[in-house]
Amino acid sequence: MIVGMVVRFPELRDDGTFTVRARFRAQRPDAAVRLEQHVRLAVQRRTEDRPEIFLRDFMSLPRVERATPETLDVVFDGRSGSRLWKDWVIALTQEVEMLEGVHFLTFQDGVSGRQHPGWPSADVER
Repeated sequence: MIVGMVVRFPELRDDGTFTVRARFRAQRPDAAVRLEQHVRLAVQRRTEDRPEIFLRDFMSLPRVERATPETLDVVFDGRSGSRLWKDWVIALTQEVEMLEGVHFLTFQDGVSGRQHPGWPSADVER
């Protein structure tokens, strides 16, 4: 990295949208279902059952995708001009990490595929 260079995270698409992936190690067979349910309930609770609050900053509710046999991503597709995306991603990531058998690893840029700059990478499977 060049000193003084600003790295933008996440990288934006031409239309200003972006994708951030919160990667977790989760080895239980039911982990994807548990993660999906937990994220959905967390959004409902934080928005008082008004998902349009969340959808001001995101194009859809978060989804869970298997990244590797041992890791799952909670995927956030952000809108152009989103102002509260970081608050949402951090809050929901912290809630998910409370699940038994789930361990947060890193944030990944869904457009460029790069890991969050400066994030510890010792535990990350690529």
